[in-house]
Amino acid sequence: MISEINDNEELVGNDVAERIQQLPLLTESLPYTFADGGKLNEIGFNCGGCNKPLSSHEIHGTMEEKMNGTVAALTGFGVCYECRTLSPIEAKFYADGTSLHKKDNSWVQERWSPVHHTLTHRVSLYVYARWQTLIPPAIAAIILFGWYLKR
Repeated sequence: MISEINDNEELVGNDVAERIQQLPLLTESLPYTFADGGKLNEIGFNCGGCNKPLSSHEIHGTMEEKMNGTVAALTGFGVCYECRTLSPIEAKFYADGTSLHKKDNSWVQERWSPVHHTLTHRVSLYVYARWQTLIPPAIAAIILFGWYLKR
């Protein structure tokens, strides 16, 4: 339903506005908990019309888990009641504290919160995000080490 509404770039009628308001509020998806236990508590965007800050109480849409829980993808609309504007929102929030959001047909990267993880936590995030590419070299290293010990 959201992609069907996103494709319409003309002025929206009351029926489309009502369908957007029927989408769940972002507050129903927050706080969002990532696979590593990190939390995303609050999300805010600015109105595309008047640039007023919109809180999660004024954003309708869905938050989907991606990449084994390391990414939360938001697709929705900001509803500004002051200037009566519906602002499409598409964003991805990563467990490491970075985010990407669509602005003027391009993606902008930002930090969504200051993250102060220990070195071991950063290493675990790195390994968790890249475990499939790390396994073959690890297996090769173990095999080579075993051959070395047999000599």
